[in-house]
Amino acid sequence: MVISKISAHVFYKAMRRKSTIIPIILLLFSACSTQSNTIISKSSVTQVASVTATAVPPSFLNPPGASSPPISLKQAWGNVNITTISEQFPGGMVFSGVNISPDGNDLIGIYGTAASRLINSRWVAILHIPTMQITKLEYTSQFTYYFAIDQNWAVWLEEPSYDEEAWVIHAYNRLTGQSAIVAKNIIVNGKPVNYVPYISLYNDDLVWSQTAQTPQGIQKQAWLRNLKTGVNTVMSTNGTGALISWPWAAWASLQSTQESSYMVMENLQTQQQYIIHQVPSYYAIYGASIAYSGPNLHHMYYIPDVTKSDTPEIVKTADANTEVYVEFPELNQRLISWQMATNALIWDNTLQRLVQLPFVDTTDTTNSAEICGHYLIWTDAITAQVLHTAMQQRTWADSNIYIIDINTLPTSIP
Repeated sequence: MVISKISAHVFYKAMRRKSTIIPIILLLFSACSTQSNTIISKSSVTQVASVTATAVPPSFLNPPGASSPPISLKQAWGNVNITTISEQFPGGMVFSGVNISPDGNDLIGIYGTAASRLINSRWVAILHIPTMQITKLEYTSQFTYYFAIDQNWAVWLEEPSYDEEAWVIHAYNRLTGQSAIVAKNIIVNGKPVNYVPYISLYNDDLVWSQTAQTPQGIQKQAWLRNLKTGVNTVMSTNGTGALISWPWAAWASLQSTQESSYMVMENLQTQQQYIIHQVPSYYAIYGASIAYSGPNLHHMYYIPDVTKSDTPEIVKTADANTEVYVEFPELNQRLISWQMATNALIWDNTLQRLVQLPFVDTTDTTNSAEICGHYLIWTDAITAQVLHTAMQQRTWADSNIYIIDINTLPTSIP
């Protein structure tokens, strides 16, 4: 399961562009930091295999449906049930859910008045969907984003301002009600290191990348922390943009040039690694599959199983005049989503078709759906003018959250 980078409102979706796993190629010359936690080293891998996926793939597949015009959500899936949740709550309060729990019952996000939300003074909170009850976890006046939630943990990253990257990662134990800071940036020469990690959660395991200065020199390390035991494992001493989708983890190994850099996917149970000789600009994993946008952001590639084939499929090519780019992929075994400048499209692996979500906008920040496990989530498109007016008036632009259980989708076009 990939814990996605969901943003339920354009303001927060715009903020996620600073993700430091994306674009990975910009991290070649990042500064260093250290981390003062209990650390153990991962045992050496037992087997290594190579997957050839160069900057320009020597071969690729074009699924027939990828070149066909997109079909609407209703055409693709008929009358599938869509859960609709308003962000507006009584008393002038607002909730933006940005990640859903594996059982589909809870959204984690930020909660406060419309005005307080815009000045970053609010609660990290959980919305229990069946009862619409809000549980406040922790008050914060920080910029708060990159959320993850499961049955045991709620995790988020926050920093003092959008430009000041003195970030910390909080983990809230849902069983005990206790919260703790489990990782943080450090100050080097009076300034925080210019690196903000993305967080990825599976059960008790939290994965992120952490720069470090070691006796061996500067390292960008891929970390796995068991939140239950508090033990950190360094999965790689050269690992940027680390993700987990059990039993697989992935990270980029950055070398002196983009051409010599590569991706690593490792099965954490067998410790077998697969090397992809390309560093994508943006990527996501689901088990042994990976979706990624190439260095020029023109194509969305998909490798269904790195253990079986090294040939990527191109499921979307951006129109250079209108769509411009494809980025921020998310996926599971059925769907692949991404962000681009105009239409909100997703790829349905079962139907082998592009599906158009029911909104079109050109704000350059809102047009994507998010995939959390077996849930597809998107929000109303909010135009740049509506957002500008809301921020001037310190109000909150009206928006709904839409959720589909992907397991309920038909296996053929109705």
